[in-house]
Amino acid sequence: MAQIKDLQDRDFVLISDSQDVKYVKAKLGNKAKDFDAFLILVGEGDFAEVYGFNGLIPYMSKEATLLYTTQ
Repeated sequence: MAQIKDLQDRDFVLISDSQDVKYVKAKLGNKAKDFDAFLILVGEGDFAEVYGFNGLIPYMSKEATLLYTTQ
């Protein structure tokens, strides 16, 4: 688990639109079901890292959970 402020220096994309959130949840399955929004790092045309968090606004103090990484 990390705070969103720890991720701010990297090129994550915020995913909070309901259709995009549904896509991410479908792609990641059960581990993503409890999150409202995602921060996604894209690499090679697919997800490189995905963090999930609750709520739609990525406040710097908010906790984000690592759900997927290629590393």
